[in-house]
Amino acid sequence: MDKLRSIEVFREVVRCGSFSKAAESLQVVTSAVSRQVSELEAWLGVSLLHRTTRRLGLTDEGQQYLHRFESIYNSVQDLEAFAMRQQNEISGALRITSSPSMVDYFLRQALQEFLSAYPKVKITLNLTDRQVSLADEGFDMAIRAAHIQDSNLISREIGHMVMRTVASADYLEQHGLPQVPEDLRNHNCLFDSILYRPLRWDYIDNGKDLSVPVSGNLIVNKGELLRDLAAAGLGIAYLPDFLINRDIRAGRLIEILSPYNKIKYPLSIVYPQSRRSSRALHLLMDSIKQAYCEMEDY
Repeated sequence: MDKLRSIEVFREVVRCGSFSKAAESLQVVTSAVSRQVSELEAWLGVSLLHRTTRRLGLTDEGQQYLHRFESIYNSVQDLEAFAMRQQNEISGALRITSSPSMVDYFLRQALQEFLSAYPKVKITLNLTDRQVSLADEGFDMAIRAAHIQDSNLISREIGHMVMRTVASADYLEQHGLPQVPEDLRNHNCLFDSILYRPLRWDYIDNGKDLSVPVSGNLIVNKGELLRDLAAAGLGIAYLPDFLINRDIRAGRLIEILSPYNKIKYPLSIVYPQSRRSSRALHLLMDSIKQAYCEMEDY
């Protein structure tokens, strides 16, 4: 039961003098108005209205509660106005850094929603796969897919990134389907140079870590390019799930070795201790977290 909504509906019924007119005013069906008033009465344990075929009137208890409801409603209105003023007052400058791969998948949406809500905040975004030093280079925040071990940084986890092995149907038809990670030694693998060890791919086999050396004819530092080349049938790629989930669902790529693809890395927002009190920073982190969660649900 949405108590504030029920109070709003009850106020409108009293103002309009009938359920049907209140429903018309609120643009809902009459049964919904009646149900919400009944739920409000059940919650309070009193009858708020006299219901007859000709008229609708307040009970003594209804009159008393209406007065209190008006106070609650006005307080909520004041709170909403205060929140709007606070939003309009959020300002400042933020320098953030992220991998280019994250922009199209959730960061673009987060920035769009944040800047629409807080137009007085100025953001400088640096897109790089290099792990920058936040303190030395003057950054307020970074988004990283790794375990953070720097005690000078605060980490806020927003999710997990799972590494998945993929290839196109054409490639697998021509070269065969790897059954176990060791079979990758006989395939052309496409490498992402931003990985900690690009020439070794990590898996889990019966609960144990397994590192497999692989080889191939291409190494680049852009996951989207590897994804597209793998979809074109040029080889097998080992990429984070957020880059390839849509392609797998669309059939452009096929996940292989799925029983072994269980390596997870935390995806985190990190920021210096000195920035922990920045309201703009925390609001931006909330937007990024929300956008990432929505992407996972897609």
